[in-house]
Amino acid sequence: MLDKSISGMLSAIEIYNKPDFKYREEIFSILCINSWELFLKAKILQLSNNKDSSLHVWEYRTLKNGNKAKKKPKKGIDLVIQ
Repeated sequence: MLDKSISGMLSAIEIYNKPDFKYREEIFSILCINSWELFLKAKILQLSNNKDSSLHVWEYRTLKNGNKAKKKPKKGIDLVIQ
């Protein structure tokens, strides 16, 4: 994932340096943000010994009778960095 982050940032810089490229500022910002996201995910995975579950927050749903459901639906990305 770190390699993709580096490649994305290099692509963003290359596109920004082309003077005749249409929408180069917009494409630069999209690629740059994506590159930072990949970098942060790679760092989180490195800190958690490559546990994929460190990128997701799982919460049990509660049934009508108050018991917890057996499925674990995905809520979002857990960005807890210690």
